[in-house]
Amino acid sequence: MGFKRYPSFATLTMTTDGTKDVNGIFGNGTVSTISFYCRVEETKSVRYFANVKGEQVEHKHSVFTKLLSSSITVPIGSVLSVNDTELIVYDVPNRQTNTEMRCD
Repeated sequence: MGFKRYPSFATLTMTTDGTKDVNGIFGNGTVSTISFYCRVEETKSVRYFANVKGEQVEHKHSVFTKLLSSSITVPIGSVLSVNDTELIVYDVPNRQTNTEMRCD
């Protein structure tokens, strides 16, 4: 039996906010879902990162997968379902060889 770099299967549900058009009519946001193989690592100690507002945020899981397409933007607050667990995505730092999602 070999080593699997990405042994878990995950589903990422991304929701965009609704918007108003030029006439002031509100349009619903969109919901999109992608599935992929990944590796989930639970942090052994308290880990923090600075969010877009500069606040220190604790994260408990790091999820690694192959580099996602540049056309996919993962919004903060997306829900990642993996191994019967739902994680909330707090940060997606830029990487060259893989995609990392910091979750709680």
